Amino acid sequence: MPGTILLSGPSKSGKTHTLFELADLLRDRGTEHLLVRHGDADARSRIERAEPSQVLLFDGIERASGEILRALNQKAAEGISCVCTLSTDREAQTYHDVLLQLALDPQPEAASLVQVRSFRISPLARDDARRIALLEQETPFDSVMVAAVTELSWGRPGWLIDLLHLAESGKIRIDPHPRLTGVDIGDLHLPVFHEASRAAESALTPSSIAAAIVLSELDQRTINGASDLVGARDISALQEAGLLVECPQDAGMVGVPEVYAAVLRLHADPERVREAQHAAAERLLAQEALGIPLPDREAAYCAWVFDPQRAVGHAPHSPGSPASRAHGRLVSKVVSELVWFGHPETRDLLLRVPGPESFGEFSRVQAATILSGPAEGLRVLHTLSDDASRSPADETTLAVEAPPREYMIEFLRHQLLTQADVGHGAASRPHSRFDQARRSTTGTRGTVTRDLDRAALVFRRWNDVAPLEADAAEVLAASRTHPVPEVALLAEQLLVLESIRRGLQFGDPVSAIPSARLPSAEESESSLRCERISALALDSRSEFQDLLTSAAVAEGLIALLSATNLSDSDALQRTAQHFPGTAFHELWVQHLTTAMISLAAGNTARAAQEWTGLESRLPRFLPARLQRIVATIGQELRDPTKTPDEFREPTHQLLDYFRGALDTVRIPPHLATSQFARDIGTSPLPVFCLAEAHLDALETQNPVALMRAAEGLQEHNLWAPSAYALQAARTIFLRRRASGSVSRCNERLRDLESVARRHAPWFSTASLASTPRSRLTRREVDVAMLGAAGLSNREIAERLDCSVRTIESHLASARAKLGAAERSQLSERMRELGYL
Repeated sequence: MPGTILLSGPSKSGKTHTLFELADLLRDRGTEHLLVRHGDADARSRIERAEPSQVLLFDGIERASGEILRALNQKAAEGISCVCTLSTDREAQTYHDVLLQLALDPQPEAASLVQVRSFRISPLARDDARRIALLEQETPFDSVMVAAVTELSWGRPGWLIDLLHLAESGKIRIDPHPRLTGVDIGDLHLPVFHEASRAAESALTPSSIAAAIVLSELDQRTINGASDLVGARDISALQEAGLLVECPQDAGMVGVPEVYAAVLRLHADPERVREAQHAAAERLLAQEALGIPLPDREAAYCAWVFDPQRAVGHAPHSPGSPASRAHGRLVSKVVSELVWFGHPETRDLLLRVPGPESFGEFSRVQAATILSGPAEGLRVLHTLSDDASRSPADETTLAVEAPPREYMIEFLRHQLLTQADVGHGAASRPHSRFDQARRSTTGTRGTVTRDLDRAALVFRRWNDVAPLEADAAEVLAASRTHPVPEVALLAEQLLVLESIRRGLQFGDPVSAIPSARLPSAEESESSLRCERISALALDSRSEFQDLLTSAAVAEGLIALLSATNLSDSDALQRTAQHFPGTAFHELWVQHLTTAMISLAAGNTARAAQEWTGLESRLPRFLPARLQRIVATIGQELRDPTKTPDEFREPTHQLLDYFRGALDTVRIPPHLATSQFARDIGTSPLPVFCLAEAHLDALETQNPVALMRAAEGLQEHNLWAPSAYALQAARTIFLRRRASGSVSRCNERLRDLESVARRHAPWFSTASLASTPRSRLTRREVDVAMLGAAGLSNREIAERLDCSVRTIESHLASARAKLGAAERSQLSERMRELGYL
C-alpha cells in the first residue's frame, strides 16, 4: 500500500471507524502499523519514530498542528505508507496553509503529502441509514421514529447512533416533521453536538446563530436562496464554521441540520431569533402572494411565526396587504389540516385565523367537533343545512347534479350522529330540515334527490358496523351507476370490505369511475383504486377531499386484509402525496405499510407497535366502520384472545396464519357459495386459497406440495408463511433422510431471507417460531370435539363407525398436538386454538 491516502468526509460520516477497521485488518494480517490521533500529546514524536516497515494511520489531519503536518510529510517523503482522515466540515486552515507552503517548497521531497490519493466518504443513502437505525436501536422504535432519526442524521452514521439515544430519551418530536426538543446542557457530551458547541462559543455572532436556527426550520435551498432569506454575511459565517451542510439527497442544496440548531438554541438571543424568523417568513409569503404555494413545512412555519402587526424595519403590515392576505390563507389551510388530524395546537392557531370568510365552513364544523364534541359539531352543521335549504340553487346546476356541498353535509352528518351515539340503524336516524326540503322535490330535481339519497345510504352504512345484507344490492347499484365518482368509489369499497370480512374477493371493476381499466398481471384491483383516488384528488372539488381521504384509509385496510401488501402499499404511498397535508398522510401510511411488512415477515409484535402508531396518526373524521375495523385489528394484534368471535372469522385468522399459529387457522368451507357471494358476485380471497393449499399439504405431510405452496406464498410477498411451509417440508425430508431435498429447502430458505430483508432488514427465518405443529386432521378434529363434549371412547367409536383402538389413537394424537395433558383439558385447548 505505497503512498499517502486521504479519507475525507463530513464529521461523524465514518472516517475514524474506517481507519480503525483498517487497523484491525492490518493487525489480523500481521502488518506493522502505527495509529496516531491528532490530540495525542506525543503525536509528533511517535510519527518521527515511525519505521519504514510500518503503515502510519493518522486520525484528524485537519486539526493537526503545522509541526505534525511537516513530520507526516517527511515520513511520506521517506516512503512510509500513510492513511489520514480529513473532516470537510470546516476550512482546516492550518492544514491548507501548511500544504500550500509544502507545494511551493523547492525541495523535491517537500510535496510528498500534497500528492495523495483522496477517497471521499459520502453520506449514507437513506435506505442504508434506515437499515442501520433498525439494526442498532436498543429500544424498539416504530417506523416513523426510525424515519425521523434517519432524516435528522443527514446520512452520517455517527449522528444516527447519537440520535437513537436522544430518541430513547423522548427528545425527538414528529409533528409531522421531525425535530429535536428539550435538548439541554446535559446532552452536550454527545459527539453529535460538539461541532455546533465549538462554533457557537468561538465563531458565530448572535445574528448568524439566529440565521442558522431559521434555516434549520425550513426546507433546503441553494446558497443564493439561503442568502436571500437570512443575509449573505451570516451565510458566509455559517460556511466558515462548517454548519451550512450540503443536502445528501440533493447536491447543490444546503441547510443547517437540526442537530446543530438544537445546540445553537441554547446560545441564542430569543428576540434576535424572532426577528430573523419573521423576516424570513415575510420573504416566503411574497412567493405565496404570487399564487405559488409554499411547501407544507414552510407554509406551517409562516403560519406560526409571521405577525401582520409586527414591524420589521418599517410600518406594520395592513390587514389588506399581500403578505397579510397570503398569511391568512396559510393559517386557514394549516388549521384545517391540524383539525383533520386532531392536533392539540389547533386551539392556539385558531386565534390567528383572520376571519370566518377565510376559514372553510366544514373546517368550522370539524373544529367545533374537535374542541367541543360531536353534539356541538352537529349544531354547527345544522346551520349549514338550514342555509342550504333556504338558498335557491341554480336550476341548471341542479338539472345535472347536486352541489358537492350537499354531499359533504350528508357525509359529515352521519359521522357526527354516530359519534354522538344518536342511533346506528336506518330507522333511528333522524332527518334534518335540509333532508325534508329536498325530499319534496320532483322531476329533474327529484332525480338529483335520489342521487343524494343513494349517497346518504352509502354514508350511513359506512357509519354502522352491521353486515350489509339487505342493502348490498342498493350499494352495488350505487357503485356502478352513481354520477358522483367519489360516492361510487366509497360504495365499491364498502362492498370490498364486506366481502373481505367474509373471506371473499370483490372483483367487479366500477364502470361509474372515469378511465377505469382492468389491472395488468402485476397490478391488483386495490392498486387501481389507489390510482383512481389519486386522479380524483387532483381533479375533485375541495369539498370531496374528506371523502377521498376516507377512501384512501379504506384502501389501506383492504390491502392489509387481502394480503396484497407490497404493490398496494407502494400505490398508497403515491396516493398520500396528492392530498393536502401530505406530511400528515405520509405518517399513517408509513405505519400501515410497515405493519403490512411486519405481518408478512411474521413479526406480530412489531406490527402491533406500528398499529398503535397508526391509530394515533389517522385522520380523525373517518366513518365509524373504518374506525371499528382499525380498533379490532389493533386489539387482535395486541391480544388475540380478547377479540370478539364475530370478528375472528375469517379474515382475522390471517393474523394467526402470519405469526405461525397454524393450529388456530380454520379456512371457512364453501366461501363462494353464500347468499352474499351469489348476490354480489365474489370468489374466495387468493390469500385464503394459498393458505388452504399450505395447510392441506401440512395436514397430509406432503413435502412437495409444501414447497409448491411456499413458492406461491413467496410470489405474494408472504415471507413468514412461505418460510413455515419450507421449514415443514425440510422437517419431513429430514425424517425421510432425503439429503438432496433438505439442501434444496435450505437454499430456498436462504433465498427467501435475502428477498425479505430488502423490505424487513431484521427478518430472519431462524428467529421465526419453530416449524409449527401439524394441524389436527379432520378425523382428529371430529374425535377431539366429541371427546371434549364428554363422550366415551366407545360412544365416539359407535358414532364414527370405527374401532375403539382407532379412537384411542386419534385421541392421543390430538391431545399431543393440542398440548392437552388430560382429556379434561381438550375443551379448553380447542377453544383457545379456535377449533370450537
